[in-house]
Amino acid sequence: MIILKAIALYTSLRQVLVDGKNFRAAVDDYDAARQRTESGGATTTQARLLAGRGLAYEGLGDWRAAVADYDAALQVLVISSPDKLNVDDS
Repeated sequence: MIILKAIALYTSLRQVLVDGKNFRAAVDDYDAARQRTESGGATTTQARLLAGRGLAYEGLGDWRAAVADYDAALQVLVISSPDKLNVDDS
């Protein structure tokens, strides 16, 4: 339970950094969070971290890095649980 609260707190901190337009610090924090969770983190956590970092990269104007993170987040979700994606194939 304590670990989940810590994750929620750090998630909020990263969002505050992005909302405050402190994009470089947000990218650094997302990087650190990904390193801490890569080996044992839930796939949804990894996807959220990638998407959040993508948003921070957008704020920096680094569109290639942003798109790469968004693509990676989708790949994580597609590989782990394609049924959770709401995709219209038509």
